[in-house]
Amino acid sequence: MGFADCREATLDALIDVGRWRTLNKGEVLAQRGAPFDMLCLIVEGSIEASLLRHDGHRHLVSFLQPGDVAGMISMLDGMGHVNDLCARTKG
Repeated sequence: MGFADCREATLDALIDVGRWRTLNKGEVLAQRGAPFDMLCLIVEGSIEASLLRHDGHRHLVSFLQPGDVAGMISMLDGMGHVNDLCARTKG
């Protein structure tokens, strides 16, 4: 899901109710299982979604890029975030 097809008025409304947050490289946005009651639109930079395996190694799930959304599932089901999210770049 992205926002490329949204009308400008819809994007403006999201900006009005949203909050701008800049993350430094390596900063954690969400931890797996932790409550996450917001929807995040990646505007610039990239976010790494990963899981810590039982053997202690980190499994890369995906990279979130500008236009991607984070937090939709955990916001809807209230079960906490499904992955660890960490900023790969400042943005």
